[in-house]
Order: sequence, then C-alpha cells, then structure tokens
Amino acid sequence: MIGITANSFNSVSLDPPLVLFSLDRRAYSLAAFHSAGHFAINVLGDDQRHLSVIFATPLIDKWENVHYELWNTGCPILTDTLANFECKT
Repeated sequence: MIGITANSFNSVSLDPPLVLFSLDRRAYSLAAFHSAGHFAINVLGDDQRHLSVIFATPLIDKWENVHYELWNTGCPILTDTLANFECKT
C-alpha cells in the first residue's frame, strides 16, 4: 500500500462525481497511481495533522501504527476522518 498527502484536491463534477488531485512527476508513488484501478481519499481533520506529516514523508512505512480498514476495492480507509471516498481511475 502507498499513501501520500495531497496539497491539491478538487471536486471537478457532482454528476458524474469526479475529483482531481495533483502529484509531482518525480513522486516515488506516481507509477503506482498510474497503474492503480482504484484509490482512496481520506479527508483529515485539524486534529489529524500528524497523519498528514506521516503521509508527506517519503520512503518510510507510512502505515505503521495508522488505523485503517479495507473497503470494497481493497483501498485503505483511515478511521475517524472527516470524509472518505473510494475512487475508480
């Protein structure tokens, strides 16, 4: 599993529901996102800043001690967040 902190996330359309996030072309995780059929978006609250820092740090085990569950597509969904989205590319 991979995880990132996205600094840019936008709703593109409500019907159909479409979202957009930007990822640097040099990002270690770029190839994984290109080949993934699904991904999850977890919207963090102010009190979850530590999770944002963890997922922004390159080349560490980002999932160690992070509470999550797997939804229908097998994407990791963080627990106790403001919102979660399971997305198809």
